[in-house]
This record gives sequence, C-alpha cells and structure tokens, in this order.
Amino acid sequence: MHGDEMAEKTQVLGCTPVEEEPLYGLTYLPRKFKVAFAIPPCNDVDVFAHCVGFIAVVKDNVLLGFNVSVGGGLGFTHNNQKTFPRLAQVIGFCKPSDAKYVCEAILTVQRDFGDRTNRKHARWS
Repeated sequence: MHGDEMAEKTQVLGCTPVEEEPLYGLTYLPRKFKVAFAIPPCNDVDVFAHCVGFIAVVKDNVLLGFNVSVGGGLGFTHNNQKTFPRLAQVIGFCKPSDAKYVCEAILTVQRDFGDRTNRKHARWS
C-alpha cells in the first residue's frame, strides 16, 4: 500500500461527490431509451418499436443518410384492456455525420419533457 500510485487519497465510504453525466445531466430519463438502426430491405430490429430509429438510405452502395423515426415502444395500454404497440413516426432525414447529434437532441427532449408521473406517458406521443 505504498508507492506513487497510492499517493492520491480515495474516499471509500460516505458521500461521494456529485457527478454529472454528459447527456443525462443530474437527471435520468423517465423510462428506458432504445435506439435501433435498420438497413433496408431488412428490418430485423423492428426499428419502429424503438424510441429512436435510423433507417439507412443507400444508393449505389453509398450511405446517403438516415430517415429518423421517434416514439416507438411496446406495452402501451388503452382503457386498461389491451396492450398496443406504439409505432414510431418518421420525422425527417439526417446525414450520417449528424446522426449522433440528432439522437442526442431527441434524448435531451425526452429527458427534459418526459412524463415522470406516469411511465406509460413518458414516451413521445
């Protein structure tokens, strides 16, 4: 327990310093957040059942970008009777270099405006 690597003190018990996660901030999302990528003609991930979906647009074997979908999810009940899937809606197109920023913006909106009082309403609608 001696040497240079042990020179810095580390707290092992008690309160830990508050750490801010880069995307979540100090607040976690109101429900799970799922992202999927699909390359047509295959949709084996069921891209419309995820919070964010990126559907590849390919021409002559070149990736032009992604059609972006938001709002999918399973387990939505109506009148406490049946479970219906909530299918995502395509909201636009983005270049491959912008996909990360588009996903971050969608996550940020979900983080800031997701309903924390009722989990089934916490998704895009």
